[in-house]
Amino acid sequence: MNGIKCGFFKALLFTLLINLLIYSSVLSGGNDISNDELPPDIPFGQEDNNLLFLPFIKYEISRDIRVASLEITQGIQTLSNEVPLVEGRQTAIRVYAESNEPTAVENVFISITASRNGDILPESPLIVGPKTIPTSWSRGDSNSSFNFNIPESWLSGSIDMVIAVDSQNIYREENESNNSVDISRSFTYVAPLNVTVVPIQYTDPNYGYFAPPNPDYLADELLKIYPVSQVNLTVHSPINFNKDLSDTNNWNILLNQITNLKESEGKPESEVYYGLIPMKNSSGGSWWWGGVVGLGWVGHRASIGLTSYEPYGINGGDTANHEIGHNFGRLHSPCGNPGGVDPSYPYGDGTIGEFGFRVSNFNVIPNSRYDMMSYCDPIWISDYTYKGLLANQVSVASSSVLLAEQAQREVLYFRADILEDGELEILPVYGFLGRPSIIDEGSEYEVEFINEKDEIIASHGVKSLWASEAEIEVRSIMGRLPIPEESFSKLRLVKEGRSIAERSFYQDPIKNESQSVIASVSKKNILQWGFEKIPALVRYSIDEGQTWITIAIDHFGGEFELDPKIMPIGKLIIQIDLADQLKTRYRFEWENKG
Repeated sequence: MNGIKCGFFKALLFTLLINLLIYSSVLSGGNDISNDELPPDIPFGQEDNNLLFLPFIKYEISRDIRVASLEITQGIQTLSNEVPLVEGRQTAIRVYAESNEPTAVENVFISITASRNGDILPESPLIVGPKTIPTSWSRGDSNSSFNFNIPESWLSGSIDMVIAVDSQNIYREENESNNSVDISRSFTYVAPLNVTVVPIQYTDPNYGYFAPPNPDYLADELLKIYPVSQVNLTVHSPINFNKDLSDTNNWNILLNQITNLKESEGKPESEVYYGLIPMKNSSGGSWWWGGVVGLGWVGHRASIGLTSYEPYGINGGDTANHEIGHNFGRLHSPCGNPGGVDPSYPYGDGTIGEFGFRVSNFNVIPNSRYDMMSYCDPIWISDYTYKGLLANQVSVASSSVLLAEQAQREVLYFRADILEDGELEILPVYGFLGRPSIIDEGSEYEVEFINEKDEIIASHGVKSLWASEAEIEVRSIMGRLPIPEESFSKLRLVKEGRSIAERSFYQDPIKNESQSVIASVSKKNILQWGFEKIPALVRYSIDEGQTWITIAIDHFGGEFELDPKIMPIGKLIIQIDLADQLKTRYRFEWENKG
């Protein structure tokens, strides 16, 4: 009998100890035990091998943790993930988790497992944690989301992802079926953004010489904003400019000068030419006292802008992003009272509307920031502008690739200024080996090639260029046109079937000059070719004429002073093209010894 009592009390003490351990675990918030794991109830008093079991306390679990939402962002995104993803561009995933608990839930892990065509991708699964799930999440707070950097090997094609909350099974829940979500996303190939920066060597009439600025910072500034995975920055040799930029009319001249460089050097439509204007001299002083900070064609990739100058709050990166945005076809966003506002911009105050995200450091960009195409600060890029830039880059880059596959042929570089009174002036025309411009169908203007019988032998559309900022508006016409095989004597500019301007053109070498073309470079580096009254295009090549660098256009006087310091050392081919002629007047070799 004593043995039975002893066994009973031992069983009772053991059972009480187990129940106390279970109950203390529940109170402490440790690992929960689900109803299914509890042993079946045994009626009180039932004995088995001298042991007596008491009923366990059953704890009903009501906790539920789930993935509330997520966004995959490369700088700007909507919560419905409508902004396309660019192949190879640095990408982050923000996962928002929530629970039904009245307080924050600590010690939570989230994992992402990715696959492509059924094959698990390297570095899967990605795991973030332990981290706390707040009582409520906000896109404006990077700490309220689980943030992942996506591996480079994931950033192409189509991938499938499984995102799991409480991936370490720390917690038992009432419903574990909503702990994971499956998503699929695709990455679009977008060609790199190619930018040729032209540093301006500026001599101001009032404040003297300003050395060309260093443009190295621009690549990072453009990559931060533009929907590409790569920015290729080429630095052109500096060009001289000596007209007063406090006069807005001279911005037009400089913009056209940069445009002439791009077109006469035969660069594709997809390449941006950007003139970078210095702001301070060797003493730290500036020529600029307010006014225009940049100017760019809308829909044609040539533009100019000031470099950074902290004393006046000028951010050269923001300026370049804005002006090159015009080159991508973007109009102004409605803040700061700019002209040429985009009527379709979706956010009336010019803000970005959605939350931006700096992927490199997981910093949230408030949705109260202003769009890069506005006149307000501070800026970021809206989802609307980002999608517009992306569509333009895909379209223009693909067209340029098709054009680049064509063989070079003789083309005419045609230009016309549209004056303030609406009159047009055809500028000197140059013929050289290159590829025709990409001209949209239905161009407003056409150029007709007219023979000596006043017959039209060919016609081609030309681009109508427009640039507008608060204090300036510029219009021009431009195109590299294929030259017809039949001879012609003049060019006629036509709008809506009506002739509005003409310019004579010569098929044969010039006969109205007494001297022949003999080009040479003197010991003082003076390039001379004669024909003082005829404007000329002067270019050089370092690769036997495969590519060209323009050093002068519309240059009168028959001579030009070369600057060996800004030209490559070694053997160069120099080519001189006289205006309104088909044939190159002279080409010769010159060795630059520095």
